[in-house]
Amino acid sequence: MIKFFRKIRQNLLSEGKTGKYLKYAIGEIVLVVIGILIALQINNWNEHRKELEGQQVLFKQLLSDSMTDSVFFRNRLEGIEVLRSSVIAIRSLEEDANFDISKISTNGTGSVLPYAGVRNESNVFNNYNDVYGKILNSEVKDKLRSLRARYGYVITSYEIMNNTLLEISNQVQPKYYKEFRQNVRDSSRTTLIKIYSDPYLRSKVDRVLARLRQSTARTKEFLSANRELLATLRKNLKDDD
Repeated sequence: MIKFFRKIRQNLLSEGKTGKYLKYAIGEIVLVVIGILIALQINNWNEHRKELEGQQVLFKQLLSDSMTDSVFFRNRLEGIEVLRSSVIAIRSLEEDANFDISKISTNGTGSVLPYAGVRNESNVFNNYNDVYGKILNSEVKDKLRSLRARYGYVITSYEIMNNTLLEISNQVQPKYYKEFRQNVRDSSRTTLIKIYSDPYLRSKVDRVLARLRQSTARTKEFLSANRELLATLRKNLKDDD
């Protein structure tokens, strides 16, 4: 092809057709520029396609981890509710002679509190700590930013709650070790009242309930933000199919 164009130029020059030669040369330059632009456009299209494919893979991974987070933090809500019921029982057991002690969960430990703390972890942020910078879609990025903020609130509320629970456990557990052991073997109202009527423990009830309420609220906010992220991910995965 190059030889063909060169032959045309040589013929035009040899025939003295300088004007036609210049027009032809300009036309050839235009064709070359157009070719370069087309090649660049194709390359840009290929790069954009690769980016979209990469985003789809990332969205699917985020979708899976967000679904795991949804299950995990719903379970945390259930655990917090068990704790709340146990703390309420500290007052109810002594005040209500008909209070059903079978409703009190000790998690097999016989302890006044079934959990010494509530664990938290997010697959989204544990597996993709730098995921925010990789997201190109502004809508997904916005939902992810909101979820990260809510997760920060959850971590803080759980840390405060866990510190309070640990403080109580360290104070009460050694003092009523024998009663806890008895409670594991044979839970009785007498044993429970002895533990639950402890002045220190009763003085902490309102404080613990406040921590539990805060953790419940923060967890629900996180789950709400997580649902929004899930919906946005599903929509963008569907739109790009």
